Amino acid sequence: MQVFVVALSSLLVDRMGRRPLLMISAFGMTIGLVTLGGYFWAKAEYSESDMTSYGWVPLMSLLWYIVFYNLGLGPLPWCAIYHIFIISFILFLSNNLHFFNILFRLLMAELTPPRVKGNGVIDSH
Repeated sequence: MQVFVVALSSLLVDRMGRRPLLMISAFGMTIGLVTLGGYFWAKAEYSESDMTSYGWVPLMSLLWYIVFYNLGLGPLPWCAIYHIFIISFILFLSNNLHFFNILFRLLMAELTPPRVKGNGVIDSH
């Protein structure tokens, strides 16, 4: 799904431009996160028996978020550095951006505390 949306993004950026695509992406991501937050708020506010028929909402909210992230705010900033900086600085900057991106993803994955399921089993990630 991500590959398809990023490919669609590369086709749309030529037709629409970066700015509208980034705005659409940010708006779509906002809708996904507000929907996810609303679901968990309603789940905490009301009893869980009322929320059993809405179990699909968190999954669809996250899929919505991922689609809109990969439509604009995921790939386009990586392309924008080539338009902003001078060529002699791009190689240095690009390598460091990729290194720190991977480093911080690894740190987030390793430093996130494990979740404990209801039966006491530790779920790693």
